[in-house]
Parts: sequence; structure tokens; C-alpha cells
Amino acid sequence: MTQGTLERVALVLVELDSVARGVFVADAMMKTAPVELISATHATPGKFVIVIGGGVAEVESSLAKGLEAGSGHLIDHLFLPQVDGQVFPAIAGRVRLTEVDAIGIVETGTLSSAILAADAAAKGASVRLVEIKLSRGLHGKGFVTMTGAVSDVEAGVDFGERAARERGFFVSRAVIPRPHDELGRRILEGRWGDIEGQPVL
Repeated sequence: MTQGTLERVALVLVELDSVARGVFVADAMMKTAPVELISATHATPGKFVIVIGGGVAEVESSLAKGLEAGSGHLIDHLFLPQVDGQVFPAIAGRVRLTEVDAIGIVETGTLSSAILAADAAAKGASVRLVEIKLSRGLHGKGFVTMTGAVSDVEAGVDFGERAARERGFFVSRAVIPRPHDELGRRILEGRWGDIEGQPVL
């Protein structure tokens, strides 16, 4: 299979304290196995975050190389061998929904905890993941938004909170049964920080 068409079964996140080392590590991870680079970006405060997807064995091999190449600069890492299929598009911000019932938010203290919360919510409840926000402008935090029927969103948020708490990085949560039309539209479009159409975050 070619790049971009790999089967996304597993996910790995590697978080480092150096942008330069982060780019080096991303390159080493990609050269180790046929995996897909989902995201490689700088994040506040001064971090670099790599998210890779692919087959379980390939992603695990890539992670091992990343941990070796990033030695001395590693902050955190996460390996999900059977990640829910909704997680990848939510990280990429490619989820496009036209309507929303309830909205749920789980806020976490780390990026890996946000992905864990999203995965747990999607596996445990009938929710649609809208977005997994990974740290840019959030000082190292992350959050996941989801939508669905009120009872499903409440259950999804419960699952997400539990996963984040088990890792020790739960921050806050919210369930909004009937969001205001404008707020709901902006959340669904991933436009949290817009003011009169001008992105400020």
C-alpha cells in the first residue's frame, strides 16, 4: 500500500521538549517502518508532538525507534494498538457534521490523555467525535469534543473522564444539551477562536 492508504489500526503519540529533536525523531520513526504521519507539529510551551498511525507491528516498531532517537528529550508517549476509527479524523480536524444535538467536552492536562479520552468515549458510547485538539495555544493541555444524543454524550464524557483520570491528567468536563446555534456551528466547524470570522487562536 502507498503512503496515505495504510490501514490505520494502531496509533502512537510521542511528545518531546525540543522542536529540532522532534523533527529528527519524526524522520527516524517514518524511516523505520511503513507508517503514516498523522501530525508532526510544534506545540506550546516549546514542545514537538508526533502522531503516527498504521498496522500494530509497524507502529510499535516506529515507536521503539522514536523512544531511542528522542532519548533525553521525551516528555510523554502513548501507544494504542486498537484505536477507534473516529480518532484519526478528529485529530486531523476533518470531521464535518451538519447538525448537533448535545455537545460534550473532556479537557485534559496532556495530549496523550486527550487521545485516550477520545478513544474511550468513542468505544464506550454512541457519540461522534468532532475534534481532538492537541495543545497549540493550550500550554500543553488537550481536549476532545463529541456530539450525539444527550444521554449518549453524557456517557461518552463519563468514559473519557475515567480514562483521563486513570492517567492522572483529567482537568474538566462539560455537557451542553442544546448549544446555542452559533456556538454549535463554530464548534462543529472547528472555529473556536474566531471573532467575526477572524481566527485569533
